[in-house]
Amino acid sequence: MLSRTKHLLLPFSLHSLDDWLTTTLREGDDMEIFRRALVAAVTIMCCISIAASCFLALSYTMLKGPGDIRPLLPLALFVAQGAVTLVALNTILSGFSIDLFALVGALGIAWLGYTMVERTLSGAHFEGYALVLGTVGVLQGALTLVLFFWRLTKVGSSELTRTAH
Repeated sequence: MLSRTKHLLLPFSLHSLDDWLTTTLREGDDMEIFRRALVAAVTIMCCISIAASCFLALSYTMLKGPGDIRPLLPLALFVAQGAVTLVALNTILSGFSIDLFALVGALGIAWLGYTMVERTLSGAHFEGYALVLGTVGVLQGALTLVLFFWRLTKVGSSELTRTAH
């Protein structure tokens, strides 16, 4: 009786194994698609923040002159963090230190963006560029944190440690 039941369950077992393998392989493909989308999103956010920061720095310098550059320091941080992230994404040599540097920079840019948004919304003088750039900083920082934390938690060489193939 037991062997007969075993033979009756064999097609079900094979079907379950096939479903498990198909799901596992599909999830692997989904993770690759997610990784590529995340890399593209981080790259786009870095380019947007670098372009916006350069535009704002240029317009500030043209309007007020180069006498007081203190308001340009947050913009320089946006440019520096975006550049470090782009270098870390596209470097040939994978390194723990550059990924960690990008991760720390992402924390800093997310905090700076949050601070800009919070000050803009609670202040008496509303500055639209600070709201937009602060939101971009928060999004860039969050996406970069996810991507580089994911890369740093992978052990050994994997498809996540390199973005350019």
